[in-house]
Amino acid sequence: MTEDHWFPFKSKMVIVAEDEARMAIHVDPNTPHVWKSEPYYSDLKRWSWHAAQHQFQQIVVVIGRRMIAVLPDKDVDLGIVAEDEVVLTGQLADGSYSAMKFNARDPAIEGLRYGQEYKFKAPRLPG
Repeated sequence: MTEDHWFPFKSKMVIVAEDEARMAIHVDPNTPHVWKSEPYYSDLKRWSWHAAQHQFQQIVVVIGRRMIAVLPDKDVDLGIVAEDEVVLTGQLADGSYSAMKFNARDPAIEGLRYGQEYKFKAPRLPG
């Protein structure tokens, strides 16, 4: 599945398939930036592009309780993701990708299940 450089003792990261919709890379908090180094970052981006082609499995980096979504065209730092929050990732109308966190009971995502389409809307800026 992965190259030798991903062995936890060497990489300081552990890959976890959390469910059919998410692959999480748990990073040792003592080396929080290791996931951005090569060859890891190139692997993550390649996996993200592949996931986007196949109904978008989420690729996320987890450092403690902080979560970063690795998307094909960018990385989105979601900050601390609470236990009662869910992360949605998807493609925007302009072809770019986005990731947002929601309260799991938010009516905006009610009934959403893995594989269903969710149309992201650009967040409204205050003012």
